[in-house]
Amino acid sequence: MKAKHIIGCLMLAGACLSCSSDKEDDLIIITDKGQGIDDDKTLQTPGEQKPVKPGDIGDTPINPDTIPDIGGEDDPLPPALNTLYITDHQTDTTLFAGNSGIINSHIIIKENGSLEILKDHTMHNDATITIESGGYMYVGGCLKQVDLTIEPEGTLELDFRGSIILKSIESLHLTAGFILTCTGYDEESDSPTGNVPNYDGWNIYAPGSFTDPTSSKLEKLDSLDIQELVKD
Repeated sequence: MKAKHIIGCLMLAGACLSCSSDKEDDLIIITDKGQGIDDDKTLQTPGEQKPVKPGDIGDTPINPDTIPDIGGEDDPLPPALNTLYITDHQTDTTLFAGNSGIINSHIIIKENGSLEILKDHTMHNDATITIESGGYMYVGGCLKQVDLTIEPEGTLELDFRGSIILKSIESLHLTAGFILTCTGYDEESDSPTGNVPNYDGWNIYAPGSFTDPTSSKLEKLDSLDIQELVKD
């Protein structure tokens, strides 16, 4: 088996890789016509109008069920996501067993912590993954809807069968000194081998691109795409 590594900015050959409805406002115009003017044509003098019962507007009763709930300060906020800290070796087959493929928490991989993703999972829409310095994540399955940060000396290893699908191209946050590795090719395969700085074998996809961010089509990030995302 051959392995290919991209380090830092990518640190190889000195190059960086890796149902609402509209409602008009009620307008009430009050004009002073003087006392004794019966404005509502009921032949009643002011002060003798028929009292309106609570819950009525004229003769039309209000149905509370038809009043839209527009929320308010007392409405509960959606629950915050928990954060899962990886401090030792963990695999998704045990850590996320029985969760139907959805990961409903942030993930932070600490120094000396490692996480193996062997199955297919989808991250919660608000969840993030952070690989801190000395942390390691291996992906041999497919991880979808990802917002990923890799800090300096944090390592992401992608098996040639593994893939990451980002929420957007802006959802990959790379800091100079990160490590991106792609491994698992057979010696007999036609894939490039050795340390090739411009090799685009890692499977990282995102909807849209730098040239067309509005596109919904998944595109594979190449070396230049990854280089543009690296921050000092």
